[in-house]
Amino acid sequence: MLKTDSIVPDTLQFDTIVIRRPTGHSVFSQKYVISLRELQVWVNNQNILVRNGPFNNTTTYAYFTLWNGNRGIENGHHNTFVAGNVFNDEIEAVIGAQSIEETIDPSIALVIRSIPLTAVNDVQSAVLYNMNDNTFRKRVIGIAIEFYDSRTDPGLTKNIVTKN
Repeated sequence: MLKTDSIVPDTLQFDTIVIRRPTGHSVFSQKYVISLRELQVWVNNQNILVRNGPFNNTTTYAYFTLWNGNRGIENGHHNTFVAGNVFNDEIEAVIGAQSIEETIDPSIALVIRSIPLTAVNDVQSAVLYNMNDNTFRKRVIGIAIEFYDSRTDPGLTKNIVTKN
């Protein structure tokens, strides 16, 4: 279930998703790496994040950034685990997308932009596939998924829906 601060109006829409640690909590002391396999957002029984899928999604892109800094500047990624892998419609064996390995800043965030404009009330579910490695799968502890409408909030300061 998606959590909002109030009843969601039928007109509330989003085009950006942010995955971050709003509390700054991590089970690994001073390491705030984000390591994920896949994110899916389901509307009308279709994953809207799939490129060239039923929603004709060709412009969606993702990047890691420091939430407390300039949210438009990419902070890099680890090896070949680029941020866009989190919605490549492939659930990798261990890691899809990962921020820089030695991330010591708790404000690290994964931002997914230019999602086809979607009404919040149309979302059936948001499914986040975590790492399945026994040691590092705890990296997801403290993570939240936030939805934003960048048309009315270009600085991404007011999340409209949060799921953690």
